[in-house]
Amino acid sequence: MQNLFDTTYVGSASVIANSLNAATGQQNPAAVLSAATGSIYAGVPRTVYAGVKARF
Repeated sequence: MQNLFDTTYVGSASVIANSLNAATGQQNPAAVLSAATGSIYAGVPRTVYAGVKARF
């Protein structure tokens, strides 16, 4: 078992803040941007491995 708390981690996220109209080259209005979606990428959780080796 490598994920002790069975947690999903987010590696990065991106939001489409603005875009341009291909026909006019002008910035799209808020009505167009409200329909746009961003992306969330699953990330790798922090990992710690430890060991002890003793010799007597």
